[in-house]
Amino acid sequence: MGATNEGLAPSCKGAVLKDGRRFSADVSEHELKAWSETVE
Repeated sequence: MGATNEGLAPSCKGAVLKDGRRFSADVSEHELKAWSETVE
């Protein structure tokens, strides 16, 4: 998602920022669940 985490890091000291993904407004529940299961 570009440099989002890099930009947020100074205001989130101690947080573990993960790479994200942008979904369309009509994303299915199945697609969201499948993606969420890949995030460690």
